[in-house]
Amino acid sequence: MFARTAVFILLILSDGPTVAHCQIKATPISSRSPAQTFPRISGMADVVPQMHINQLLAERENQDRAQRLDCLRTHPPGMKSSFSESIHVAYLSKRFLSIEVSASWDGCAAYPNLDISKPLTINLTTGAQIDWDSFFSAPLVEKYLRRASLDRDCAQIINRPETQFSFWLDGKARRLMVKPDLPHVTAACATLTGIPFSELRGLVKDSADMNDLLRYSAAGN
Repeated sequence: MFARTAVFILLILSDGPTVAHCQIKATPISSRSPAQTFPRISGMADVVPQMHINQLLAERENQDRAQRLDCLRTHPPGMKSSFSESIHVAYLSKRFLSIEVSASWDGCAAYPNLDISKPLTINLTTGAQIDWDSFFSAPLVEKYLRRASLDRDCAQIINRPETQFSFWLDGKARRLMVKPDLPHVTAACATLTGIPFSELRGLVKDSADMNDLLRYSAAGN
């Protein structure tokens, strides 16, 4: 499984037959706690933004490791706490690095938290984490609801102005992955759903961003 994923990440970096092969790499591709390791970028033409991006990744790695250690140290007497996290490079192009992060913890909060999405997507041309609110020209809640196949109660819970979402790019599925960030009492309605890149036409503000997604999708694999 690991070998197949590694090959996919390296081959997909070509934008097409008329574009030079992109040498940007992210390693490791996957990791799990207790050795929570976010990838580091190499192969960028300009080492200065590459250094800034790797610093951002190191800071996020330290934050997540600290969260795990805090959880393991904080639990009621006589009880044990647990914390697990998986980190996976889901999308890598000359423009974006998108990392799928899923965490679960128990015994260090008022209630168990299972499969919490904590993704990270970085624009490699700016060296900054994507602000999804400004990435899109309109909310995606309608597209999400059409794809999610929720019952009426869950659809009403999610179709509220205050609902926030976690996003990341999945190159293998060629989809924008969307998961609502809901409080514990309604967390069962937080269905993970993928929206095909092709359906985002007209919703992504920057044409260069949209073209990157379409090129990645067209490359297949």
